[in-house]
Amino acid sequence: MFQLTKLWIDQEPGIEMVEIRYTWSPLGEPAQWSGEEEEEVLVVVPNTSPRVRQAVIEIPRYLNGRDSYQLHHSFVFVKDGQEQFSPVFSEEIVAQEVPYVDREGRITEVRRLWDAGITVKGMAHITGGGLMDNPPRIFPKSVAARIQRGSWPVPPIFQLIQRVGRISEAEMAHVFNLGLGILLIVPADQADRVLGILGEGAWIVGEVIPRGDGPAVRIE
Repeated sequence: MFQLTKLWIDQEPGIEMVEIRYTWSPLGEPAQWSGEEEEEVLVVVPNTSPRVRQAVIEIPRYLNGRDSYQLHHSFVFVKDGQEQFSPVFSEEIVAQEVPYVDREGRITEVRRLWDAGITVKGMAHITGGGLMDNPPRIFPKSVAARIQRGSWPVPPIFQLIQRVGRISEAEMAHVFNLGLGILLIVPADQADRVLGILGEGAWIVGEVIPRGDGPAVRIE
């Protein structure tokens, strides 16, 4: 199994609850709604207006031994005590497996950096808490992370959420990773070599600086 995040934006006031119902089928075959499909209640993202709701759903990596299939989902929302239903949305899932660890269980990208003599001083997995809460967990209180806005491509979905939800940039960085799944801390004089080793999808996005009286993460 692996996970996908699905979003809903309240288009009108008074919506009490939103639930996603989903199932899957082989490519080219319609959805079969048996009444026993998976379901998940969406959680409201704090400080969003109109409300943005999200749910993390689990779907299979393979279906009948194939790594491509269709995911079908619809939303059920409650307003004034009455259930209402969205259309059914279908999308193709290509669950190609990427080997992130080697046979000894070590992360392949980091192993490549180690083999090249790169000093990896820290790694931060940017999950809940976004870019503001996760990086400080890997360095002492005497330093801070200064992240340069515009130094990496922010996926369009985050721009849509911010625009429709009227969310501040500070709150977006506190909730989402904005396209930065993992941050590596390496010596500045090795950063260009790291980019050469990792290739596309890696960027220099900031630096570690003395913290002083400021916050632990500064996005400028």
